[in-house]
Amino acid sequence: MGWSDLAGYSDKVRRDFLVPSSGWIGDIVIPASDVTGIWDIFLVSLLFVSWWIAIRTSDRVVALVLARAFDTTIPLQHYLSTNAKVQKLHAKHCEQYWRIWYIATAVEGAAYFLFHPDLFTLVTCFKTTVMMLAWLGRNKDGNFLISGQQGLEPSRARRRLQLLRTGRKSPRRKAGTTS
Repeated sequence: MGWSDLAGYSDKVRRDFLVPSSGWIGDIVIPASDVTGIWDIFLVSLLFVSWWIAIRTSDRVVALVLARAFDTTIPLQHYLSTNAKVQKLHAKHCEQYWRIWYIATAVEGAAYFLFHPDLFTLVTCFKTTVMMLAWLGRNKDGNFLISGQQGLEPSRARRRLQLLRTGRKSPRRKAGTTS
């Protein structure tokens, strides 16, 4: 992997992750990247490692509060926006995120009472990582970003599975077409 590949990847991170739905993280990372010349992916990684250290080295209650703040600020920024266009743009995304958040928070709550404080902060860090990936890993429509770029899109996967179950062959497509 050359430096030009990494520069292209950094541009892709900015275009696909930071600009559409990163909220305040994008508001910090994009200008900082433009001023310093450091690629966005490195700044996002630096923020993530800083958060991980802050949560991991904190007391249980502080870790719980910090993780809750990290997990909710960006989605709430879009959910509570006064701009109707932003709310409409992220409505499906927010709906899917909150379902995951409620389950992950219930697991985190159980871990608070059942696990040693060191293990609890580790569970909290993993939960925050999953929640960040659940938010940043989806586009404004709520679909995972990689679903259309790698592997099969969900609708194509369902169609192929249905064809496999019935024993029929997949229809041939012309070269260069997608669907």
